[in-house]
Parts: sequence; structure tokens; C-alpha cells
Amino acid sequence: MKARPHVAISNALAGRLVIVCGPGGVGKTTLSAALALVAAGRGRKTLVCTIDPSKRLRTSLGLARLTGAPQKVRGRLFAMRLDPKQTFDDLVRRHAQSPEARERVLSNRFYQQISRHLAGTHEVMAMEALMEVADDFDLIVLDTPPAASALAFLDAPKRVLDFVDGRVLRYFLKPYFVAGRLTVEPRTLVGRTLLRILDSAVGLQFLRELSEFFLAFEGLFDSFRKTAHAMEALLRVDDTAFILVTSPSSSRVSEGASFALALRERSLRAGAIVVNRVHPWAIAEAKGAPPSGPFDGNTRLSPAMFAELSALAGREQARADADARHLKQIALKSGIPAIAIPELESDVHDLKSLALVGAWLCPAEGAS
Repeated sequence: MKARPHVAISNALAGRLVIVCGPGGVGKTTLSAALALVAAGRGRKTLVCTIDPSKRLRTSLGLARLTGAPQKVRGRLFAMRLDPKQTFDDLVRRHAQSPEARERVLSNRFYQQISRHLAGTHEVMAMEALMEVADDFDLIVLDTPPAASALAFLDAPKRVLDFVDGRVLRYFLKPYFVAGRLTVEPRTLVGRTLLRILDSAVGLQFLRELSEFFLAFEGLFDSFRKTAHAMEALLRVDDTAFILVTSPSSSRVSEGASFALALRERSLRAGAIVVNRVHPWAIAEAKGAPPSGPFDGNTRLSPAMFAELSALAGREQARADADARHLKQIALKSGIPAIAIPELESDVHDLKSLALVGAWLCPAEGAS
């Protein structure tokens, strides 16, 4: 039997890890904070953390600052901002074979680029940081990085493992570059030809830096692979649930269906889909209580004012109808319980306003 939306949220919060996915701009960080507030209100020691470098989580919680270590917000609610680049650097420091190897990696320009921009690195390093503090909390709510697709986080371990297992490139480079020094003999015909091809294709300086990176990274591949495999395992345990945050639009209907399919293919646990910023009239109608018009019972309006308000009400009703239709389609096509959060009149900027969002997620349990 399919769980009702509010029950699905409650079941997800009863686990150990809730991963909140979704594209940027749909209120994902705010919903993550609201979920954590609900869980803390139930007496669970809860940590909400974000990988997003923006200040949205700090603002939602009403904090002056947010650091890379868990800090108490109120009661049993804690928050932190993950720094994947710092975690990656710490991993290098812990597992480098020698101080010299450590410094070669950290100062290598190729390493500096991949530690910031390689697809999947931030997600895997964030999970590495989370695993260090996981035992201190009953529940962790993770706000994933903004992404064009909710599937980006799910695919992060595979992308990192593909990179690590791509060490074969090192074996092509090693015969020609050792510790960044050219070993091809340019006086031979083969040497001159190879250098000309390599230089025209990618540039010899790039190859020197790439070779230096692979040689300096020796011994770290296994540690990196271990972290990615640990992330894959953590995503699959029963205590981990995924919640997709989206918005009511036609483009998001297919996104919800794709997300549900991706979870099933990877044997991951779906929690719920939260459809944010839904027109309040759409929610009222879904509950069987159509809202009154903006001028019902008012007999003092001029014909012109009445016509203008009627047109405005018509536009609002059309938007509400579209939102209700998209909300229904998201739940139907994904097969995952969907819960609607109305578009609020004011921005969420403190715990009081955050509790209002939490009350929509789990009625009568939104405040701690």
C-alpha cells in the first residue's frame, strides 16, 4: 500500500539519513531546514548540513554564521556547512605516502582544478565529511548541491570511480614523463613526431602537470575509491531516504518520473516528493474546500472594479488549476507520495517562519 504523503515524510525522518535532491531555485535548502526542524521537534538529535556555498541555510535558520563544524541552533537541532574542497585536502594529508608527496599533490594545478570542479567530487567529499560526524546524531538531513538534474547526486560515486579507475591514462603518460620531466628523446624521428602530436593536441605543459599529478597521487587512489564505495553503500541502506524538492510545472512532471525510475534502478529508497510554492487555491481545492473569491459578498464595487477583480480572480484560478494538475501528475507518474507546500506570503528567514513550512510537511509537528 502506498504511504500517504505526510506519513512518507514521517517515515523518512525516522531513519538516519535524509538526502534532499532537486534543481536550484525550488527552495531545496529551506525545505531541508524545515525537515530537520520537524525531526528535532520530535526529540531526535538532528544535523542539517548543506554543500551549497550560498548563505541560504544560514538565513533560513536565522544564524549569524555557519561553520564547517556542527553548531547548535536550538534544542536538538544542529547545522553545519560542508566544505568538500577542505575535506579533499584533508584526505590527501591523511593518506599521502610522505610529506613531499602530500605537498606535490596539494600544489599541483591539475589537482587544484579537479578538487574544485571534477563532477561528483563535491558530493563524495561531502559524504566523507558527514561520515565523520554521523555517530553523534540520530538523523542527518543533507541539502545537496544545486544541480540541473536531481540525478546528479545519485551518479556522483560512479563518476568519481570512473575517474579513479581511469588510471590507465597514467600508464600511457608514464613512459614519456617521469615526475613532470620529459623522457621522450626529441632527436629521434619517433620522438619528434610524438612530441609534435602531443603538443598540438593538448600542450606539453598540460601533459607534464598531468603526469606529475598521477605520480604524486600514487597511493591515494585506493583511499579515494574506498570513499566513493562507502558513499554508494550508505545511499543504499534502509535508513537512508531520498526526498525530491520540485515545483509545479510541466517540465517537473517528467523530472519526478525520472527521479523515481533512477531510485528504483539503483535500489535506493524513495521518501517523498515535495512540490514547493504551489498556489494556495490548488491546495484548498484538493482538500475539498474551494476558496472564496476576493470580493464575495461585497456589493459596493463599481462595475469597472468588479470586472477588474473578476479578471484577476480568473487568472489566479487558472494558475491554481495548472498547479493542481501538475501536482497530481507528479504523484501519478512518479509513483512516489507527493506533498504540496503553498507559496508563502513572506520569505523564510528565521525559525518561526521555518516552522510554518514544517507544519505543512507534518501537520501538528512543525514546531519544536
